[in-house]
Amino acid sequence: MTITDTRTWYEELFHSGDYYRFWVGSENRPIITEERTRREVDLVRAALPLATSSRILDLCCGHGRHSIPLARAGYVVAGLDFSRRDLDIARGAADENGLDIDWIEADMREIPAAYDGQLDAVINMFTAFGYFDEEAENQRVLDSVGRALRPGGRFLIELPNLSSRMRLFRDRDWEEHGDTLMLLSWFYDASTGRMNDELRIIEADGTRRSQRWSVRLYTYVELTSMLQKAGLSPIEVWGDTDRTEFNFESRRMIVLAEKNYAP
Repeated sequence: MTITDTRTWYEELFHSGDYYRFWVGSENRPIITEERTRREVDLVRAALPLATSSRILDLCCGHGRHSIPLARAGYVVAGLDFSRRDLDIARGAADENGLDIDWIEADMREIPAAYDGQLDAVINMFTAFGYFDEEAENQRVLDSVGRALRPGGRFLIELPNLSSRMRLFRDRDWEEHGDTLMLLSWFYDASTGRMNDELRIIEADGTRRSQRWSVRLYTYVELTSMLQKAGLSPIEVWGDTDRTEFNFESRRMIVLAEKNYAP
């Protein structure tokens, strides 16, 4: 009998620990550095000029690299992620720092109803959107954010800039992480707007395996339309964490939106 693995690419990638191992914990060239996290947290605090008692949800919080410094700064923070493994890492780090953070194991489409209309801000950082094949499911994420925010509450989302990603596109690369070799290949499907990655991992003992990654990349116009459907009005867009002007060459697309007041 053949057993079919029905896990999605993101369940496989994040539950395996490979994301944390290669993007965060690599001794060679981690993508997520302490400096990068500091810049992103500085952006959050500058873009959301809130009182330190304000309630912030870190949506897709991972191992808590934004949640923890925000809680340390005095905000009332909750972190939501579907990965129990990452939440355990986050919880341990928060406990070590004596921080009280509400860790929520849930799907990003399903912010608990207890938060409806209660949050001053929601953040979604480092390409943690566009995971679902069906556009309606990605819209559900924004709809959930819209429900959770109080009127006038703000949503900050950070994504790749599609035009820049295409301008600098390459279809393959490789990286060394200690004694492990990782071969990367990319294919952009113009018919779906998805960037499809494959990571081929060769361990020191010769063991080989692969991981997939498939993310919908949005234009600013597309994202704006989705935000508006969720009752969120974009008020700012920047091209990087230093809040430089957003343009064709911008590396990132960082959008700040506000929850509409009831008419």
